[in-house]
Amino acid sequence: LIEGYKKELHYPVRGKPKTVIYWLAEMKDCNTEIKLSEEHQAFQWLKLEDACKFAEYEDMQATLKEVHQFLCSK
Repeated sequence: LIEGYKKELHYPVRGKPKTVIYWLAEMKDCNTEIKLSEEHQAFQWLKLEDACKFAEYEDMQATLKEVHQFLCSK
């Protein structure tokens, strides 16, 4: 994990409040196989602009930009 960044997002799902927490991690070996949990179908590595277009919600787009700024400041 990359220290110094943690983000909580709150939103309703089927009428109930949901909280998700995001941390940052660094992939040390880009040849490592990605293993998805059962709740995910796929993954993509995207540039910031493309990731923001792909993200459906404004708070996720803002989080992606915030993460980018955080990483650029390190």
